[in-house]
Order: sequence, then structure tokens, then C-alpha cells
Amino acid sequence: MQGLGGGLLQPVGMAMGMRVADRARLGRAMALLGLPILVGPVAGPVLGGWLVDAASWHWIFLINLPVGALALVLAARLLPKDAPPAPGAVRPRLDLPGLLTLSPGLALLLYGLSRGGERGDFTAPGALVPTLAGAVLATVFVRRALTVRAPLLDLRLLRDRTFAAAVTTLDPFTCGYFGSMLLGPLCWQQERGLSATADRVAPRLLIAAGCAAGALGMGLPAWQTGTPGAAPWRIVVAGMVMGVGAG
Repeated sequence: MQGLGGGLLQPVGMAMGMRVADRARLGRAMALLGLPILVGPVAGPVLGGWLVDAASWHWIFLINLPVGALALVLAARLLPKDAPPAPGAVRPRLDLPGLLTLSPGLALLLYGLSRGGERGDFTAPGALVPTLAGAVLATVFVRRALTVRAPLLDLRLLRDRTFAAAVTTLDPFTCGYFGSMLLGPLCWQQERGLSATADRVAPRLLIAAGCAAGALGMGLPAWQTGTPGAAPWRIVVAGMVMGVGAG
């Protein structure tokens, strides 16, 4: 249920923020809306680990209740009302059949794949049945989205080669990026037996090492960029060292 709400929040919230911002402040609005994408992966695992250690795993879900209540109050007070439709304009309607096929279809597909991964057997009924059911529902949604006038997701946008190439490039990045965020903590905690928040190395040592690596990376380009004919790989390696230090 929280995943369904969260999945709706990100695109709808960003669209609402862009609509209420005037053109002069559009860049500022985009920057503010992009902050959670940068801050979340850094702060989320740390705060989640602290909640698990200090309270229980239940609070990973319960913490959203006061945050959501505050968001509802602020939304009711601060968000402007939608502008009335123009005379004669057709108000778009929710694609309910698309919603009823896409959301359960993806949920069943992910559930079946995860069950098969847990047991190491994707042909077992507990994994095969939900996987096939989810695949069928997702296929029905795709066919409907390509034919109806106002689908839940307009898949016809993928006919644009530039947009399709961008989405195709972003998909594996998203899987790898968020997949590593999910599997990394599990590996450290379940396989290595480490706490979600305990430090094995003193922070002062990490900070000193990071500052030294960053300074080294910043200094290396200065030695190379002023040299005519400097090899490009030297500048790239210097940037990589600087990035490791900053991280």
C-alpha cells in the first residue's frame, strides 16, 4: 500500500510543483524537487538503520504516518486549487481498467519472482502462478495503453526514438543503483553480522583519508592540464581520485 502511494507521489508531486512555479523560477523549482533524489539515498539507509537498531523494523513503515499527516495538513493549506477547465474542454478521466491491470500485475510479477528467488525454484506453484498472472495483466495493460485515447501511462511516447533511448538507458541504471542500495546493507548485516549503525572505523580516520584523497585528486589535474599534449587519461584518473575522496 505504501509503495502504491509512493509511486503516485513522485511523478504527481513533481508535476504539481512544476505547474505552480512561474517560468522565472522554474530552474529553482526543479532544483528543489531534485533534492530528495540526492539526499534520500544518503540519509535513508542511515536513518533506516538507526530506526531498526533503536526501535524495531515496524518503524520503517510507521515513520511515514506522522510525515504523511503533516504533508496532508500542509497540502490543504498551501497548495492552490486547480484552475477550472476551459469552456467545452473534456476533463480527463482516470483510466481505471489500466490501473486495475498495471498495479496488481506488477505486484504479482515481483512477488512471484521474489518467491522463486527465495526458494531457488521458479517452477514451483507459489512462484510460477503469480509470475504468470502478473505477466498476463501487464501484457493486457500494454495492449490497452497502446490503443485507448487516454491511458494511465502513455506508452506511445516510446515511439519517439530520443525518448525511448533515454528510458532504455535509464532502466538498467535504476535497477543497478537501487538494487545495490537494497542488497548492500543486507550483505553487511546478514552475511557479515554487522549492526545497521555501528562503526568499525573511527569517523576521523575516514574524514582524514577522504580529505587527503580529494586533495590529491584536485592537485593532479593542476599538474597535467598546463602541460601541452597531456594524456587525457591522466585528467580522468585525477577526477576519479577526487571523486573517491569526496565520497
